[in-house]
Amino acid sequence: MNKSRTAAPCKMRSGMVYYFGKKETDGGTVERSDRFSCIASSPAVNGWVYAFVHFSLETACFRYLYSVAGDTDFWMLALLYDAFAFVPQVFAGMLQDRFPRLRLGAIGSALVILALTIPQPFAGLIPLTAGNAMVHVAGAEASVRGANGKTAPVGVFVGAGSFGVLLGRILGSSGALPWLPFVLMSTSLVLSLVFPAQEALARPANGFERHVSDSHPAGAVTLLIFVTVTARAYVGYAIPTAWKVSLWHTVVLFLVMGAGKGAGGFLADRFGARKTALLSLAAALPLLILGNRTAAVSLAGIFLFSMTMAVSYGILLARFPNRPGFAFGVTTVALFLGSLPAFFILPQSFAAQSVVVIVLTLLALASFAALKER
Repeated sequence: MNKSRTAAPCKMRSGMVYYFGKKETDGGTVERSDRFSCIASSPAVNGWVYAFVHFSLETACFRYLYSVAGDTDFWMLALLYDAFAFVPQVFAGMLQDRFPRLRLGAIGSALVILALTIPQPFAGLIPLTAGNAMVHVAGAEASVRGANGKTAPVGVFVGAGSFGVLLGRILGSSGALPWLPFVLMSTSLVLSLVFPAQEALARPANGFERHVSDSHPAGAVTLLIFVTVTARAYVGYAIPTAWKVSLWHTVVLFLVMGAGKGAGGFLADRFGARKTALLSLAAALPLLILGNRTAAVSLAGIFLFSMTMAVSYGILLARFPNRPGFAFGVTTVALFLGSLPAFFILPQSFAAQSVVVIVLTLLALASFAALKER
């Protein structure tokens, strides 16, 4: 005769409590162990798991883009990649919200692997961007569902992408290690099937309500965050970096960007999302201008400026705790719209770059300032 029992809640060091199931038979078969379910239900663990998945995804995508596109095709290929990878994330997010137990990350990983086998760049772009959108949404949701308002896991997830972009660009430009994207994405596919634990997939992204006053309606919060992310995206292309003259400078730049995104999540948990955003942007602004020819000063500004991505998502979750995929998609649509003008026009002189950085950073500061916390 079979017997089953439900395990008690598992409490992690952070104080967050995760519920999971355990089923045993008289023969001793354990379908899922308590220990594993506890670990695989933790947003902190899933943040690191999907950080690896995000790193793998960007490595694969950018190695593909830089290896298959010719010089004449790259501008259009990059524009189409950004459009079809970022904008559909809002729809992928809505799909994941509607069917939270759908393993969208695994489906997306499989599509990216398929794309890697297609030598024609514009044909490969279809599964590549579709898979990219799905994996991003799956990682964001896994990092925040049941997180009790903790932004650090999604900061870790988001930050890892910068490291993958860097590695993918280097490998694609040099033609090195063509097998590595297949290994990384195959591993990511397996991880996406296992994490989060099945029992954790449908939890709400709870606890983020503290970031926003109850007096702010969802539409106003969405608009203000949309403005800040759009402004931040274009500023990223306009920062004066006369000091960046070698590959190693680019490597350090991307490493600092990724570290800043991750740090933003941890600091938001410690000091609050609004305060973290305001202080980091205010401190970054003079450094971004004054560091034009001094790498250390500029990199400090970029580190601070990069903190706002995870913070922006955490603020949106205050109004969309049951729709974390949609909320993440809103930020990626804003990222694309902010990046779009950079394909056609960029400030070239130091004076023009400074004006763009100052005006748009002040706009982002004003938007965050308009949001009051509880």
